[in-house]
Amino acid sequence: MVDYYPWNDGNFVVPGHDYELAYWDKDRWKSIALRHSYGYSLTFDSIPNGALLILHDLTEWKEERPFTLLNGKQIWW
Repeated sequence: MVDYYPWNDGNFVVPGHDYELAYWDKDRWKSIALRHSYGYSLTFDSIPNGALLILHDLTEWKEERPFTLLNGKQIWW
């Protein structure tokens, strides 16, 4: 499970937006789950270990940065 609280360039989880969490699988982004935000964080289960992840804001399509997880913390790329 991961709780997503991004901090970068004013880009953050916004209540009322729809999001898709995806991971890089060989040659494309593969969807893990879709979530609607009711607050300023999102929770996802079943994240592949060691995966390169990205969170797409499906409502506004803001800047996106891939990240990995290390000991429950986001490492931005």
